[in-house]
Amino acid sequence: MTRASLPANSLEKLQELLNRAVEHHRAGRLAEAEALCRQVLTTAPKNLAAIRLSGDVAYKLGRTLEAIDLLNRALEIDPQSAAARMGLGLALIAAGRRAEAEVQLREAVLRKPDFVEAWDNLAISLRVQDRMAAARKSAAWKVAVATHLKSTTDVSNGWLATQLDMGTAAYVSKHVGLLQRGGGPGKKGLEQLQEVNDET
Repeated sequence: MTRASLPANSLEKLQELLNRAVEHHRAGRLAEAEALCRQVLTTAPKNLAAIRLSGDVAYKLGRTLEAIDLLNRALEIDPQSAAARMGLGLALIAAGRRAEAEVQLREAVLRKPDFVEAWDNLAISLRVQDRMAAARKSAAWKVAVATHLKSTTDVSNGWLATQLDMGTAAYVSKHVGLLQRGGGPGKKGLEQLQEVNDET
């Protein structure tokens, strides 16, 4: 029996169960939310909201593989569901499947560009993969590059601050000075840059 063929009073009962499940979920009562979702799915096994919420509950309870399975089922029913894609992305991150997670999170924001939570989780996924420029170019590396350039060219601290996104000329001056005196972050990076310079 499909949702469309259920009597009106059954549809109302399902919606009431779902509403209660959502309330329990929001309050952190995950076992209660899950029990109510199971009741819904007994009557309407393809109820998207109940499957998606069950997947979210499974994820929050640490049952990652179950969450992935449920959220994939939700997407089989509605491939356009940004919420299901975001939930699947989170479960995939938890499972260590970060590249797959990125795909799902990108799909979520493509389908719903104003989905702030999905954008946040995409940024987290990218940071975890060290794929964001900021993650690749650490403050220590920037200080090393700035110190190397100061010793091999006549660039100004202001130029370095702008080009390396280091804030202010005073910040560059302070940290380059520390590294030149053998302190502060960036020593290893500076040694690598000097080795490359010596080889050329």
